[in-house]
Amino acid sequence: MCKSISEVFENHAKSGNITGATFSILDNGKQICCDTVGFFDVDKTKRLKDDAIFRLASMTKPITAVAVLILRERGLINIDKPVSQYVDFNHGGVGKMVDGKPSFVCSAREITLRDCLCHASGLGSGVVGNYQLVSRAKPYDLKKYVSCWNGALLDFLPMQKQEYSPIVAFDLIACCVETVANMPYEKFLQKEIFAPLNMTETCYQLSEEQKPRLVEMCKTDGDGKLVKVDFGYKAFHLFEQGYTGGGAGLFSTIGDYVKFVTMLSNKGEYNGKRILSEQSILDMATPQIAINDYEDWGLGVRIVKKQDEYQSLPIGSFGWSGAYGTHFWVEPTGKSAVFMLNKADVNGSGSKYSKQFERLVQSYL
Repeated sequence: MCKSISEVFENHAKSGNITGATFSILDNGKQICCDTVGFFDVDKTKRLKDDAIFRLASMTKPITAVAVLILRERGLINIDKPVSQYVDFNHGGVGKMVDGKPSFVCSAREITLRDCLCHASGLGSGVVGNYQLVSRAKPYDLKKYVSCWNGALLDFLPMQKQEYSPIVAFDLIACCVETVANMPYEKFLQKEIFAPLNMTETCYQLSEEQKPRLVEMCKTDGDGKLVKVDFGYKAFHLFEQGYTGGGAGLFSTIGDYVKFVTMLSNKGEYNGKRILSEQSILDMATPQIAINDYEDWGLGVRIVKKQDEYQSLPIGSFGWSGAYGTHFWVEPTGKSAVFMLNKADVNGSGSKYSKQFERLVQSYL
């Protein structure tokens, strides 16, 4: 299995479709297949190594979901209460675009953390949200950024539909965690998730030792050639360096993220350390609102509800992806997989490389 999967992505790298990729496949926490193939950089001067650091982008979101559920278990947060109980925040009602600008349509109830977790808050979603997103400065401080969305218009009534909120809804969750825990969001993640899981490489700001291991970002240009994209040491192209976002912003390695996914697949426990209860993991993987005929949103993760030639994963599998090609899932049987590459134009959860990896894994399991 490993050899066949490796050959596919090694060929992608040699052909100039990607620089390189790394993956791990596990069965109830036991690694059954892993490899790192291709190159570190566009010019193919260095081979990719398994300690390479990747930009997680939206694979930050499941970590944020775990963070808020930790506080729920402690009785400090109720995800069904208005977020205004935890931070000074409210929206300005539902809007629509009129003459190129957002215009108020109607009032709406306050949004909750559950709404945000399953992309059903209407905050930062759709054309109204996109207009408001580009009109704001790049995020550099979590509380200040969330505050600048106070009074923003929603794209729709909460829980009446779903549309992906790439940044602000999960940043609002992170801000609630930071406020309730009374510590910086990054410190909370370090204390409650990264340290217990021994995720020593996962962070918002790279150390001097880590910087040389950050894989080179790339994209395919108009001539079909792989070219370098320079983000500096930003974790996400829309953020300032070091921004502690809930929706994106983390760096990590394949080894570190495997530990997080193993915890999810092992119903909240890793190496004898319990991060979440079994019930909280079940809640994450329970459908909250439909995405399409194939998928539902759970709490911070996407859940498979139909399996066919398009969707190869088993029904009940859950996980998520990042904008630059990171991807993971957990199956009901306990099998799981993590796949990482960084390419700026792979279309996130719609990446053809992630889909190909899924199909390859399922053909061998």
